Amino acid sequence: MLDTRTKIVILVFVPNRSAETLVAKLRENVAAGSIIWSDLWRGYAGLEQAGFTHQTVNHSLNFVNPETGVHTQAIEAAWSRVKKFLRRKDVMTVPEDRKASYLDEYMWRQFYENKKNAGETFYFLLRHLAEWEEYGF
Repeated sequence: MLDTRTKIVILVFVPNRSAETLVAKLRENVAAGSIIWSDLWRGYAGLEQAGFTHQTVNHSLNFVNPETGVHTQAIEAAWSRVKKFLRRKDVMTVPEDRKASYLDEYMWRQFYENKKNAGETFYFLLRHLAEWEEYGF
C-alpha cells in the first residue's frame, strides 16, 4: 500500500494473494471509505463491497486511466524498490515466520533513514526496540 499524501509505503505480509486475504488485510490497515487505486486483477474484485472506493486502470488499454487519472505507477515503483531491498537481504532463504520482519525493516528504514541527525535516528531505533520489548515481540 502507498499513502499518496505522505508517499510512505505500508507493507503487510500476506500468506496468499486471495481476494479474501487481501480484503481482510486492507480492512485491518486502511480506513473504511478510503480510495484505492488498482489495476483490474481479480484479487481486488471485492473492494467496493468491503467499504472502499475502488478506482481502476485497465493496463491492457492504458497505463493511466484517461477519464479518471488513476494509475498504479507509484506503487509499482515502490514495489520495485522493496523487491530490490529484499533481494539484497536474500529473503527467499529466510523461514516463512521471519519474512514479515524484513518488511518491517524496510518501512522503518524508509521512514527514518532520511533524518538529518544520526542521533535522532538512533534515538528512534532505541525507542522502537524498547516498545518491541514492552509488547513482547
